[in-house]
Amino acid sequence: MPAQQNESTILSLTHASGIFFGFIIPIIIFIVKKDGSEYFNAQIKEALNFQITIGIAFFASEIILGGLILFITPIIYITDLVFCIVAAIAVSKGKDYKYPIALRLVR
Repeated sequence: MPAQQNESTILSLTHASGIFFGFIIPIIIFIVKKDGSEYFNAQIKEALNFQITIGIAFFASEIILGGLILFITPIIYITDLVFCIVAAIAVSKGKDYKYPIALRLVR
């Protein structure tokens, strides 16, 4: 049981870290903790995929769309904030969480 609680805590922090650190923390955890359970690995990949998606959205809004960043960037940040909090709460309770909008790049 302590191992599951430990994994749950790491997963919650990993999902929540996306708010401030983007994909950096999920990719570090993905590389360092590959020996976790199937559930743990699936959730780390889910967090990583979502943060990569958010990174692409930020890049597109700032570089490609240029003048529209005043409108789109806050929407992207709020989306990231809300989904990261929901995901962190879900995995802290041991539930499986899938982001509704995420490119599935890491499998």
